Amino acid sequence: MQQSLVSVVIPTHNRLQFLKQAVKSVKGQTFKNWELIVVDDMSSDGTWEWLTELKDERIRAFRLSEQSFREGACNRGLVESAGKFIMFFDDDDLLRPDALATLVKPLNNDPQLVATIGARWKFKEGVYALKIEHPIIPCKRIIWSELLAGWSAVSGQNLYRTASVKEIGGFSRDFYRVEDRDLWLRLARLGPVMLLPAITVEYRVHHDQWRPKNIVELREKVFQAFIASLPAEEQPRGKRIRKSAHCSEKAEDEYRKGNYKEALNCYIKACKAAPELAVSPITGPPLSRGVAKSLVRSLLPK
Repeated sequence: MQQSLVSVVIPTHNRLQFLKQAVKSVKGQTFKNWELIVVDDMSSDGTWEWLTELKDERIRAFRLSEQSFREGACNRGLVESAGKFIMFFDDDDLLRPDALATLVKPLNNDPQLVATIGARWKFKEGVYALKIEHPIIPCKRIIWSELLAGWSAVSGQNLYRTASVKEIGGFSRDFYRVEDRDLWLRLARLGPVMLLPAITVEYRVHHDQWRPKNIVELREKVFQAFIASLPAEEQPRGKRIRKSAHCSEKAEDEYRKGNYKEALNCYIKACKAAPELAVSPITGPPLSRGVAKSLVRSLLPK
C-alpha cells in the first residue's frame, strides 16, 4: 500500500550550521515518503546559497522577498505543501530516525485525529540531555484544556493533518513568538490528538535562542483570545482553567521560596478550580507531585 505523503516544513533564518543538521535528520528518516520544504526568511549567512546546491528532488527551497518571521515562513510552507500530513520543524532541532514513522501511523489508522504528538528529548551540547515528561502509554484525547493551562509541545513532536491546519487558516500573524500556542489551541477544537510515548525530536538549547521579556504577557494574550473565541457556555470553563494555571504558578513560586504550606494551599486551589486538570495524563502528574512534595515539606520540622 502506498504510504501517505508527509510534508516537513523548516522555517529558517541565519542558522546554517544547525539547519544542515536538521535537514540531515529528515533525510535519515526510516519513513521514506516525505517532502522537505525549507523556507528561508532572508538569511544572510549563506543559507540560500547552500539550499540551491542541494541535489535531492524531495527537497524544495523558497526564499522570502521580505522578512516574515517564523509564522509567515510556516504559512508559505503550508501553501507549498502537497502532503496529507504536515510537520513544522524548527531549524535548530533534530528528528529521531523513526519520528515520522511513529507519528504517521495513528493518523493513517484513525481519521478522527487532527494530530499526533510524540515525546521530546531536551539537550544542550556537552552539558545535559533529558526526556521531558510525557504520557507513558498512547493516549487519545481532546487537549485544549491542557493547552489552555499552559502545557505545550514543540515543533518536531507534532504531525498535523494538513487539511485541519488549512481549515483553521494556518498560523496567525497576531501572535509573534507565541504563534505555536495559538495554532494548537485553535486546532485542538477540531478534534482529538494521539499522544505517543516514543521520543520523536531532540530539542536543542543554545545561546542563539531568544525569548522576549514579556513572554508571559504574550502567552496570556493567546489564552484570553482563545477563551473569547469559545461559545458563551464554554467560556466559564476556560476561565476556571486559567485560574487553576495561575494557582499552580503561584504554588511553584511559593515552593521555591520555601513557603511550603502556602504552596500546598495554592496547589489545592488549582485542583479545585479545574478538577479535570488533576486527572489528566498530561497535567495530572505534575499537579500530584506538587501536592505531595509540598505536603511532605510542610510536615517536616524546620
